[in-house]
Amino acid sequence: MSFDPEVFQLVHPFIDQGKLLLFGKQLLGRSLSQGIDSIKDDLGPLASFLCILDEFQNDRKADPIGSLRKAGAILYHLSVSLLFVTDGDLRIELLENTKLNMLGHETVRPGLFGIVASGSLDVWRDCIINLSTGDESWAARQLMNKTLAVFTKMGIGALWQDYRKDGLVDGTFRLTASSK
Repeated sequence: MSFDPEVFQLVHPFIDQGKLLLFGKQLLGRSLSQGIDSIKDDLGPLASFLCILDEFQNDRKADPIGSLRKAGAILYHLSVSLLFVTDGDLRIELLENTKLNMLGHETVRPGLFGIVASGSLDVWRDCIINLSTGDESWAARQLMNKTLAVFTKMGIGALWQDYRKDGLVDGTFRLTASSK
């Protein structure tokens, strides 16, 4: 096996939910939070933002989990930056197989790279799926497993709810499309 890659959240998006909800009331004459108000659980700021955008776009009460699972173009409105620590082979695999914006540099430990990877949630969703469902390297799958855990901790793991995690003998999991 190769170097065990690491992932760290760098940017914590700030969303002025109050201003967005005020906009809905004042300019649209309706609440944009009917969906999130209808559930007991706190969705967290990122999931709430996506749900509010769904109500804004579709002029109806949003199903909070459905808003995440079928977010589509709404995902372009939220970007996230993460820091990866990888070896050179994984760095090349990421550059060749993702649409993430990356900037990186070799660390003081030869052969290891620090990479700041940024993208919209749409790009991140595709990246995690594409590097967790096929013939990717162990290191790529491990990094995407860890990246998915970061997004789940951020409250938006439902973006990948149409996939199940199938554990592999190497300690990683492969995402497999759920049959529904």
